[in-house]
Amino acid sequence: SSITDPTSLSILSELMLIEYKLFDGFKPSRLNQTSAFLAKATHPLEVNHPAVNQTLSRYRKILNQPDGGYSDYLPDLTIHPYPANHMSIMKPPVLNQLANDLSHFLMDSSIE
Repeated sequence: SSITDPTSLSILSELMLIEYKLFDGFKPSRLNQTSAFLAKATHPLEVNHPAVNQTLSRYRKILNQPDGGYSDYLPDLTIHPYPANHMSIMKPPVLNQLANDLSHFLMDSSIE
């Protein structure tokens, strides 16, 4: 099965609604001493399923921010944009670049 088959989309939609309910009202702490790496997918995830699109629409405001809303909690945030969506970012050749960037970030962070 793939992410686009009706059963997977239905399950994904249910999981996203559960996640939304769990995190509604959650306020994370600010992490001042933490370096963080954000792999930012620059292309929207296109899904032809009303329930999934409804759930994704709740996150669009945050997802469309360059920092994904993380800068408020992670002042030392390094953002790496990738020409991919949430799913394709984990496939070559984008994945290869992401892995290389993350490796450099981790090596630089361990030196500090």
